[in-house]
Amino acid sequence: MSFTVENFRDLIKLLEEHPEWRAELRRLVLSEELLTMPERLDRLTRAVEQSDARLAAVEAALRELAAAQARTDAALSRLAERQAETEAALARLAERVERLEEGQAALSARMDRVEAALAELAARQAETEAALTRLAERQERTEAALRELAARQAETEAVLARLAERVERLEEGQAALSARMDRVEAALAEMAERQAEMAAALARLTERVDQLAASHATLRREFDDLKGWTLELRYERRLPSILGHVLRRARVATPVVFLEEIEDRISEEAFEELRNADLLVRGRLRDEPQRSVWLVVEVSSAIDPNDVASAARRAGLLRQAGEFAIPVVAGARVTAEAEALLGTQPVVVIQDGAASGWEQALAHWESPPASA
Repeated sequence: MSFTVENFRDLIKLLEEHPEWRAELRRLVLSEELLTMPERLDRLTRAVEQSDARLAAVEAALRELAAAQARTDAALSRLAERQAETEAALARLAERVERLEEGQAALSARMDRVEAALAELAARQAETEAALTRLAERQERTEAALRELAARQAETEAVLARLAERVERLEEGQAALSARMDRVEAALAEMAERQAEMAAALARLTERVDQLAASHATLRREFDDLKGWTLELRYERRLPSILGHVLRRARVATPVVFLEEIEDRISEEAFEELRNADLLVRGRLRDEPQRSVWLVVEVSSAIDPNDVASAARRAGLLRQAGEFAIPVVAGARVTAEAEALLGTQPVVVIQDGAASGWEQALAHWESPPASA
């Protein structure tokens, strides 16, 4: 059975007579999305109203901060423009709702986008309000900093005024100082000339001192040599008496005189080494008259390790030739280094006419008795 125009008119008449049927008819004819459209429009309207209220609050805040922050005004102006664009979009959306029957699917999709845009707008609005709060705080800090800067500027101006007065006084003092510097420079020039003369005199004096130092060193060497010869002559005469308590028939001579007797028993090198000894002494032990002994004596005003080593080495050469030999050092004093070496080398030491270390040296270097 087909539904005709007359049937449609009858349906309209029945709906006019029974308004309560209209809701049931709408439930049957319209889709679920069209039925929920009024509720969604109500939510959209409330969201727009809330957005309008929040925008009004933003505009009030912007009016309060307009005098202090020009950049914020520009940002709020742009926000107002975007709000106007949003309102225009909403108006266009209302028109499109009237044509809902022609494209309900497209309208539903666009409604979803509008709701997302509103949510984004609400979030951005919240960010804007937070930014405005921070901007107000920064503005308060800026004003406080400006007040502090103004106070410091006043202090700086006062300091500059005092500094200007000091500069004036310094300029006056500089003029006086310049005059004094002229006099000082003249005096320095005169002093420089005198310094050059003194430097030349000092050079001549240094040359003379060097010459005197060289002469002193030469004299010192000659004096040491002379003192050594004097000591050698002294000990050459006095050794028999100094060692009389341990030696009998002691004879002192230069090395060459005694070495000729044993020349055939020693090498040429040993002969040359012994010939450089200061003194040689030959005698017999007082406690053992049948035993002869040689003393290799090194004489020096200051007995040093070299004297000790030379006496011990040369006495060893005589022992290699079969002779009983004891090393001896004689002098006015003994150096600390020689004292340390004497602790390990049993060498007789003669100072101030007295001999020490004879028993130790004799016991250490003792050899079998030699024939007379």
